[in-house]
Parts: sequence; structure tokens; C-alpha cells
Amino acid sequence: MLEVWLVTNEMVGHIMPLLPYCEELLLRGHSVTFFHPNDPKFRRLVESTGLAACTSTEYESEANLFEFMKGQVDDDSSRRPDVIIHDFFACDARDLADLIGVPSIAIFPNLAVTVNPFTGSSSAVLWKIWCGLAIPFLEGTLARVLWTKRNFDRLRRGLGLLPEQDIYPTKYQSANPNPRLFIGHTTDDFEHNSAASLPSEVFLMVGPSLPTRVDPISEDLLQWINSQRSSGRKVVYVAFGSMYKYTKKTVRLIQQQLLDCSRGKIAILWSLADRYQQHLLPLGDERCRWRIESYFPQAGIFRTGTVDAFVTHCGSNSVSEALLSDIPMVCCPGFADQNGNARRLALKGVGVIATRGAAGVGFALCEVLANVEEMTKNARDLKESMLKGGGAVMAANAIESAPRHRDEPPSKNEGSYWAGRRIPVVWLCVVFVVLHTILGRKVVE
Repeated sequence: MLEVWLVTNEMVGHIMPLLPYCEELLLRGHSVTFFHPNDPKFRRLVESTGLAACTSTEYESEANLFEFMKGQVDDDSSRRPDVIIHDFFACDARDLADLIGVPSIAIFPNLAVTVNPFTGSSSAVLWKIWCGLAIPFLEGTLARVLWTKRNFDRLRRGLGLLPEQDIYPTKYQSANPNPRLFIGHTTDDFEHNSAASLPSEVFLMVGPSLPTRVDPISEDLLQWINSQRSSGRKVVYVAFGSMYKYTKKTVRLIQQQLLDCSRGKIAILWSLADRYQQHLLPLGDERCRWRIESYFPQAGIFRTGTVDAFVTHCGSNSVSEALLSDIPMVCCPGFADQNGNARRLALKGVGVIATRGAAGVGFALCEVLANVEEMTKNARDLKESMLKGGGAVMAANAIESAPRHRDEPPSKNEGSYWAGRRIPVVWLCVVFVVLHTILGRKVVE
């Protein structure tokens, strides 16, 4: 039996991919301690998915995560873990693993690793330029910035320098003599960068997985959905995630777009917080075909197989839940990984991007519903491809084998600035030109 520490960060969306791993590890008889922020919603989330058997440990601030976890080991040596599994943003957990000499594995929870492509153009030429030139340049630059920051933190903690950044997987990790394993929720056919060709001992792509247990929908809601479907209406679910900030204008714009598209042939389920519902326009005769509540059990609704289309912000968890239920999507991405997810869904024929944001929801939804059978089939095919990765079962296998393949933490000399040619001369030239240009202008001024 292993003592496994699972460590998440302060974003709710990043805890969700760890829950199926926790469930699988508990089923195999391992002891699991879940480190999460002290917000009660995290504990409720763990318990709601049937994982109360794991030990819940709350920390005050992500900024002090390393010191907090170190204190757990110092105060009680019997709690020393056999392996530490952490969200890729919670890299302080990896530093602790090196300090106490145990293996660690980073979880990359996003559906796409690639620096997020733009979504505003369908030009094949621009897409090839972006994937062939812009993405490698941006990833290389970001890797250098993260490498610098991580090593500053490690020097402060008395740890050896890293030969390469360890926050997200890129081709640079493959040249590392002691690569740190990443487990990703993506698959090779969903990627457009070097991550797709990384060996599995560097980046193990297991695809998405969900907890076995999710919040069920109420009998009243199920009856409402079935009554709408029996009347010949398509059911459309609308949700933009807990972090989305609506304005009065966007609420009414989305509502009007949905009304213009529905014309009595669509039933709308809209997850909209109470504070935003005051901005809604009167629905009149359409009210019987709309159901707007502050919370719906999204995964539970999807598992009923009664949703025909999903209007989404394209957060990775929402996309995973929809794909695993064969649901095509209207894509309204906002930030972070959302643009990349939307672009991939469009390329796979599973989603239509609302190119004008909220103003384009109606047009995109009409296109999805006009092709719903074909897009549902595409979603089913993509799901089958992603499930081949093995999900939580394959991830648990890798976690169990980690203590048997322990690599030594980097020594203080291993992270030489030039080690393994991690920083190509071209990047130094770019930095030199930029600094020379900036400093030259200041001199002229």
C-alpha cells in the first residue's frame, strides 16, 4: 500500500481531473491525502464524488504551500509520502518531493498543451504559420522564463538547479537525462506541438476521465427535460463556468441570440448565477421552454443522454464532460486554455466557434443544430479515441510504478545554465536584440 499525496491549487477546475485518480487509488487500497485550499467548497467537492475516505488537508495560501507541506513532514514523520502527485501549477510540491527524496508526478489537466491558438480566422495558411512558427517561438520563450523563475525558487530553498522548466511539457524535457513525468488529459491527435511526440516516460497522455459518482439530477428536472423532448424540441444546455463575469449587456445579448435561434423548437437549460438573473428580459410565451437556475449538476445532466448541444466557454473540464457524453458544442472561449480547446473542437468537427463572442451564439447554435447528427457522431469518434489513453486506470498504474523508478533529484551542479544546450543561441540573440533596442531608445531619449 502506498501513501499518496495529491496536491491541487486554488482553482476549482484544477481539482476535478485529480478526483478520478483519487478514486482509482482508493479502490486499489492505497492511502490518499488530498492537499487543497481551506475553502469549504473543495472539501464538499471531494465528498460529493464519494471520496470521503481520503484524508483532507487544507492549506491557507498557495504562496506558502512548500513550507506548509514541509511542516507536515517535520511534525509527523509517519506521514511521509511514497509519492507526490500535483497539479502542474502546484510545483512547490515537486520541490518538497526533491527535498525529502520521494518521486513526484505532475498532472497537466488541460485538454491541450499547445500555447493557445487564435480563433478569429479560419485561414489554413495562417493556421500553418501559427503552428509552425508562432507556437514553437512562444513555447520556447515561455519555457526560458519559467526555467528562470523555478530555479530562483529552488536556490532559495537550497535545492539543485533544474536543467529544464518542469511546469508544462515541451520538447525540451525529452533531452533531460532525468525527465520528470507529466500525466496529461490530452491525446496525441488533439495536439499541435511537440508534446504529441514526447515519449511516454516524459508525457503520458491518458485522456480525460470523470469520477464514477456525480451529482444526480432531480426527478423534477428529468421530467421537464423529457417533456420538452417528447414535444419534439432539442435540448440546449448553456453554462460559462464559475469564473465567467457576465454583464447586463452580455446576459441580454446571449438571451436574445438564443431566442432568435429557438423559435419554439428548442428548450433551454441555462446555468446562471442569481446575481445575473436580474438582467434577463421577460420571456413571455417562451417561459415554458426555458429553465434558468443558479446551479445544475452538469455532469449528471450530460449522463442522461438528453442534451443535444452545449453552449460553453470551453473550459477543459466542461469540454471533457461534454465529449465523454457525445455532445457537440457552441464554443465561446474567453481566456487561458479556452481558445485552444475551441479551435481543436472546430477542427475535429465537434464544435462551432461563435466568432463574434456572445453576438455570434445564435448563428453558431443554429449551425450546430442543423448538423447535430454528424457532429454527435464526430464527438463519439473523438471520445473513443481519447478513451484509448486509459484515463484514471492508466494514470494510477503510472503512480504505482513511480516509487520503483525513483530518479535522483537534480544536484546543485546539474542545472548548469548551458547544460544539455537547453538555451539555444538563437534565444540569447533574440534577448540581446530586444535589450539593445530598448536601451538604445532610452539613450536617444
